[in-house]
Amino acid sequence: MKVKRIIVVGGGTAGWLSAGFIASQLPEVEVTVIHSKEVPIIGVGETTVPQFRNHLERMGLQEDTWMRESGSTFKYGVTFDGWRTGTDTRWHGFGDFVTEKGISHSMDEFGKRISCAKEDTVLVADYWIEMLKRGIVTEADYYQYASDTYHLVKNGRAHRNLEGHIYMSRVPGYAYNINAFKVGQTIKNHVAIPAGVKTLERHIVQVLRNEREEVTGLVDDSGETHTADLYIDCTGFKRLLIGPVAKWISYEDRLPCKNAIGGRVNYKGREAEFCVPNLHATAFDHGWSWRVPLRDDIGSGYVYDTRYTTTEQAIEELSTYWQNQGLEWDHKVTLTFDNGILDRSAHRNVIACGLSSNFLEPLEATSISFTTLINELVVAVLKKHDGHWNDGEDRVLSRLMSREVKITGDFLWAHYALTERNDTPFWHEQAGKREEAIDMVHGWFGRHFSDIYRREKDFDHTRYNKYDWAQTITTMRVFADCPTREINEALLPRARMYYKHRDAMAQGVLDLVPTHWELIQHINR
Repeated sequence: MKVKRIIVVGGGTAGWLSAGFIASQLPEVEVTVIHSKEVPIIGVGETTVPQFRNHLERMGLQEDTWMRESGSTFKYGVTFDGWRTGTDTRWHGFGDFVTEKGISHSMDEFGKRISCAKEDTVLVADYWIEMLKRGIVTEADYYQYASDTYHLVKNGRAHRNLEGHIYMSRVPGYAYNINAFKVGQTIKNHVAIPAGVKTLERHIVQVLRNEREEVTGLVDDSGETHTADLYIDCTGFKRLLIGPVAKWISYEDRLPCKNAIGGRVNYKGREAEFCVPNLHATAFDHGWSWRVPLRDDIGSGYVYDTRYTTTEQAIEELSTYWQNQGLEWDHKVTLTFDNGILDRSAHRNVIACGLSSNFLEPLEATSISFTTLINELVVAVLKKHDGHWNDGEDRVLSRLMSREVKITGDFLWAHYALTERNDTPFWHEQAGKREEAIDMVHGWFGRHFSDIYRREKDFDHTRYNKYDWAQTITTMRVFADCPTREINEALLPRARMYYKHRDAMAQGVLDLVPTHWELIQHINR
């Protein structure tokens, strides 16, 4: 089937991300967004991963423009407070897997991205884990594995100067803290509408299907029927198009927290202190709290387990946390959700995007990440087949998305289950799964090597790759028995030099860049 028309149902963040990206990449396809009346969503702070930056760049969005219009800030990684022992702080920065070639090259080539070939089966990360196991790297230097961004965050510095020169590697680089609704509207105004996307404010009352379960039309509340070749379901938890033909697979056994409260915090003139280039994820008594610094205020909330606390108690706990910071938290929303994924992210000529397809709690910026991922897959399929959507493409997309959500679900679960805490019933339950979790993270790092190349080929980039697993293994102190690929003993001294060199380079940037807040002020002049 030659795809000439696509209808996106839903005008939220996922809807405009989909419409904008598809229209920008496939100008020959007619794209229509059908949505109910757009009601601004009260944002409580959303974050992204570096692939989101690539996604917006491919649309042609100018970074300073969309950040200024949406009040967004930069993000270089996540600071985790209290997850392992209750008093610890650990840093998880963005990074990319690099092969053994990265060590063997000359000193002036350290830090360059070394192309990864299938015959390269040993990573720089393998040397890192080996150095940890042998005591070559001491606890004081554990941060060096992620030092590219560690020093920027520790000192509240930016990745570029005011003239625009970037001092951070572009691979994978940085991400953003955003107000998702405002970013969606920016994409609508700067990409989708200028690219010819049509928009209809209608309410869909009936979905027409044929005997093959293909959608043949959408009937709105005025009686008009709208038809297309492909339909993108961006109706969120309603799952208007995909829901009747798919089943929900719950991840409740791994991710038991199904409630959250969210709100806003006024800076009260303390932007220089709190508007930092990272997300704070702080372990609370019965879950964890997020802190997302935006230009105008802070988005903050608490993901919690109602088996051990109530919503009222959660509100009190988060309010007290902010009072101890000398600020006040304003409660805006209370949410209930179920972690999981549909058994298919696409069915025939329907593709589920965003919350219509899956939901994992907001610990690692998963929602927008999965939205951009499936958009990229749809565009890649259509470009590969000269604009045709063939039988079986829905199964391919579903398989790839299921695999990615499974890996991500494991990654999120590791945050909880690797804990050593036993101070509350919630954390005691998580700690009881620690041995199982250790075996899992060792498996993803040390035993399942081929997934790097498979995922890199499928997506042109990976989320939560070997670099991220090694960082988790390091910061949660579970490297003692971690398997590695066979290293070259002669390269161990060079590996230590490699990490020290990267660390020195990262520290050397500090005097060349402004503070993060100074950069945000500059962008918004």
